[in-house]
Amino acid sequence: MLDMILNQMIYEARHSQSQISYRKLPNALRIHIQSVENTLILTIGRDTVYPSKTEWETILRAWPYKIKPDPVPTIHHGRLSLQAHIPITTEMQATMKLE
Repeated sequence: MLDMILNQMIYEARHSQSQISYRKLPNALRIHIQSVENTLILTIGRDTVYPSKTEWETILRAWPYKIKPDPVPTIHHGRLSLQAHIPITTEMQATMKLE
């Protein structure tokens, strides 16, 4: 199910005018994906505590292609967050399950 959510979010970010997609999961984890040129900016966050390394790894496992970016702790829209810039190469685009 998470993989379907991420696929939809990536599609929305890459094809919407705002180039941003956002979801709040039932466990209060917020996912924010922004498309900037050939890069996706992935941010996951919570209001009061940073997301765990396990949560970050869960998101990466559900990503539509294999990635291993190290997250950077940040404050995003007032929330404690982990963020990474993920390049989109031609090879990665070919493996994406975006429909």
